[in-house]
Amino acid sequence: MRHYIYILGLLILLCGCEEDDLKNSRFKGAWTIEQTLANDSWGGPFYWRDVDWDKQIKFTSDEYYEKTSTDFELIGIYRVISDNKIEITWASPIHPQHPTFQLDYEFDNERRLTLYKNQTEGIIAEKYMLTNKTN
Repeated sequence: MRHYIYILGLLILLCGCEEDDLKNSRFKGAWTIEQTLANDSWGGPFYWRDVDWDKQIKFTSDEYYEKTSTDFELIGIYRVISDNKIEITWASPIHPQHPTFQLDYEFDNERRLTLYKNQTEGIIAEKYMLTNKTN
């Protein structure tokens, strides 16, 4: 009987890990920005606009990177905390009392990823297209 309890515990552990891997697999790869949701002046209306700069981000199974002028730089570790929110833990926090931040996200029907910033003016969201899928 004791063996069955251990086996059941092991199965629960394995299933939990696979669920996290499935959630993270949607993010894995390199993404290139296509559009931003922003306003032109304080209090002005927000609208989507195409961008002409080449910002790129990359997700591995648990790390989040942003492209610098030459290569990807580690920003931190991420985890999916709900169907529309991720949490990122800074690799090198500027303010040690705030080691994490959260972003809302969504995937559209064309597999574009939209990340919503935690602000109410300027650029409030960025839309990315997957440019290099990784396993």
